[in-house]
Amino acid sequence: MRVLLDENMPESVRAALQELGRYDLCFTKDADFVRIVRTIDRPGSVKVLRVTIPQTPRGRFTGEFIEAFQRTDWSAYPNGSDWPA
Repeated sequence: MRVLLDENMPESVRAALQELGRYDLCFTKDADFVRIVRTIDRPGSVKVLRVTIPQTPRGRFTGEFIEAFQRTDWSAYPNGSDWPA
């Protein structure tokens, strides 16, 4: 699988995800973008998720992101979900 990160996601998240492998997911912190995705009737091949982890200094954010990423059951998150819940 592949991962797409929106421009508002830290570069350190990309590097950490590369170490884990790739998934067909798109992560963003942009609520308006996710709101638009939720209105699309036909699902795409990439699942878009809005990251709700509060912005913190880079290393801490990345650590929290990767920890949540590793314990997540992605089948439980429909396209346009807030993550982690």
